[in-house]
Amino acid sequence: MSFGSFLAGLAIGGVSVFGSLSYHFVRTSDGVEFVPKASPTFAETYLDVRNFVASDWTGHKTLAAAIVKAKKDHIFQPSVQTTAAQAIAPVMPQLPAGFENPDAATANVARSFGPLGSLSTR
Repeated sequence: MSFGSFLAGLAIGGVSVFGSLSYHFVRTSDGVEFVPKASPTFAETYLDVRNFVASDWTGHKTLAAAIVKAKKDHIFQPSVQTTAAQAIAPVMPQLPAGFENPDAATANVARSFGPLGSLSTR
């Protein structure tokens, strides 16, 4: 092993330690997001959030706070959508007709008020 290889390994190791102390590496469905850490620590350096639901974020409050501070709120969107879909799924069969097509439901409501809406004067 030459001295150059030693220095290259030392540099790579130093950059790796600095990166893991300074950033959260968050795996999302869109790729990897780099989120600055609030304080230097090795905790939660890498986290895969592709299958997270909203309740999973309560166990990762420091990461959630760092995401908000870094203005990368889009990371939360899939987990909130998944949680909402799971909450709504049992209710879906009970919804009135027209909710499967929001435009049709809106048209039905508009027709029920007549041409002037609720302001008709008879």
